[in-house]
Amino acid sequence: MELNAVWGTVITAIAVGLLSLIGNIYGSRMSAKMMEKLMSYRIDQLEKKMDTHNNLIVRMFTAEKGLGVLDEKEKQSDRRITKLEDQ
Repeated sequence: MELNAVWGTVITAIAVGLLSLIGNIYGSRMSAKMMEKLMSYRIDQLEKKMDTHNNLIVRMFTAEKGLGVLDEKEKQSDRRITKLEDQ
């Protein structure tokens, strides 16, 4: 083989290697950006679900507290009725 042919092959191999490296780096960065966007979206969705859940917990606590007040009023009314019936 001639020396020029060997150098031509070496230069071609180096060029292909560099292009492959550039392609891999670009693909990795794009993949990382896509994963970051996906994770951010999923975290946002999870936060929305948590807010909905927390809002439900607060509403249920308020409702249960209101039921306690109603139960107490019912007991007071029962006592008043009993006193009236006893008289």
